[in-house]
Amino acid sequence: MKLLTAKFVVPVTSPIIEAGAILIDGGLIRSVGPVRELRAAMPAGTPVDDLGDVALLPGFVNPHTHLELTNYQGVLPRAPLWEWFNALLPMRATPGAAEREIEGVREGARQSLAAGVTLIGDISRRGITALSLRDSPIRRVCFIELISGASLPPSNAVELATIADDADRRFGDDRTRIGITPHAPYTVTPADLQAARRIATDHHWPLTMHLLETVEERDWLHGRAGFLADFLRDRGLACANYQPTDPVAWLSESGIADAATLFAHLNYADQNTIDLLANSQSSVVYCPRAHEFFGHTDHPWRSLLSRGINVCVGTDSLASNVSLSILDELRFLAARYPDIDDMTLLEMGTIRASRSLRLERSAGHLSIDAWADACAIPCVSGKVDDVVDEIINGNEKPVLTWVAGTLASTQAGL
Repeated sequence: MKLLTAKFVVPVTSPIIEAGAILIDGGLIRSVGPVRELRAAMPAGTPVDDLGDVALLPGFVNPHTHLELTNYQGVLPRAPLWEWFNALLPMRATPGAAEREIEGVREGARQSLAAGVTLIGDISRRGITALSLRDSPIRRVCFIELISGASLPPSNAVELATIADDADRRFGDDRTRIGITPHAPYTVTPADLQAARRIATDHHWPLTMHLLETVEERDWLHGRAGFLADFLRDRGLACANYQPTDPVAWLSESGIADAATLFAHLNYADQNTIDLLANSQSSVVYCPRAHEFFGHTDHPWRSLLSRGINVCVGTDSLASNVSLSILDELRFLAARYPDIDDMTLLEMGTIRASRSLRLERSAGHLSIDAWADACAIPCVSGKVDDVVDEIINGNEKPVLTWVAGTLASTQAGL
């Protein structure tokens, strides 16, 4: 048992506490409130760590990243997604690439913790995240990616279930959860997609999928011939003979929106698609700086929020970004959209993000019985009303990060 005290405690789901504290025991938060009240109630001899002039807030949550691409940071120039793919894939086939990517996963976790991120949703085509992060303190949902007909498994729903079951049995615990991710509508057949949805539902595994990431995908989902139809046909891919009629029909037929799916990107959603998602339990993760890297047009995230859809932010990979900091993403948005409330942005990097991974009971807030996962950011605000503004619009970085009540990172790294 120990007490962390701070100038301000920012629980996110309840009001900010000046001269606040959290009491930690067994890796969980046991109490949150004013320092004087918690000191009076705690057992004699309980260690106290006074953090001084900082805001103590929940660890940030990054629900969409690809840590295995960490070692490609700064290698690929800004380009449309398809050009970027064509440059990346040969690099991943070079000698030693697999070993470099394993180390990249570990380095990505270290950088995330240093940025105050305590929970990630990581997608791995190679399925290496759970093993690579076995000794890392960071919490992770390890999404295993399905591409129908791929040369390497999982290439169908049966292989997906087998690999995910094995990973869950070997690595599943309170730090590691297994999830599954059919890659995208154009890389997963309707039969595999429906099977993947059933597998996720039966095992209570989180489910995520890329959707409407590019103009070409949008056109294909609307039944239009063009780049993506030719791309699939020329490469003999599994979806080459499948042609949707529109995104809403595709979502309805697959049933995937009914599985509380986390849809990544949704850069080119039309109003009908937004209407359907607004009547589901699905979430959307928007990756602002990667969105700019790939040259996409304005994202509909504010329209999604206005319809009550759970929108959160992610970083995507370091192959299309400059950091794995969720706080950097929030500050990027705040600078471009000053009309958005700062607390809404903070929620998009904490409680909304944990909800998208189905971990909102335990992560993304400082509350009784939540995980004792937190970060501290220097704060000079004199008033409670200015704290979130300083966090979102200031320049200070997290200086300390805790996972399960144990210090996991400092500003200097692990």
